[in-house]
Amino acid sequence: MAGGDKTPIPRFPPGKIILLRGSTANRIMDLLARGRVRPGKNVTVDVTPTGTFINALGGGAAADANCPFADTYIDGTAIMLRGGVVTGGEGSITVSDTSIGTVSSPPADETQVWLEVSFSAAEVDDVLMPGGDATSASIGSGSTIPSNDLPTAASTSGTLYIPLGDWMDDTFRPAGCGNFQIAHCPGTLSYIRG
Repeated sequence: MAGGDKTPIPRFPPGKIILLRGSTANRIMDLLARGRVRPGKNVTVDVTPTGTFINALGGGAAADANCPFADTYIDGTAIMLRGGVVTGGEGSITVSDTSIGTVSSPPADETQVWLEVSFSAAEVDDVLMPGGDATSASIGSGSTIPSNDLPTAASTSGTLYIPLGDWMDDTFRPAGCGNFQIAHCPGTLSYIRG
């Protein structure tokens, strides 16, 4: 945080023009300049000698989804990562927006953020079959991304860890944009993003 400023970021009501001055205006402009937050759809930010005006006509920035598993926004003091949808076989999982840090204490540089997807394959006569279903998905973080756990004929459950991005200089750097489709062929778990 620039200059140690711990000014909380307010929630902006839709349909209002808000004038910000002082430390709150400085904090928001710092976050905007560093790409930590971005104005959402129908949100404009104007800086004038009088102060910073945020015009949230038609909805607040946090309510507008543009890029699943990549966009971040501020909710109270939490830095939120936009969720999305993971599909695989008959499985379709909606992952909720998830807190990946706080405004006052963002994650350390090089902290990794990933999507953990559990997958269930099938076995017939001790032969692992292609296909299967995504059964759960959640967002995790840590210093390193865990290794994938592939389904086998003896254990048909597996886990795929998909990199979503990392942190550097108090900024989340997404690895891409979009929802995920999971696929399984014996010996691999793979994904398509889009």
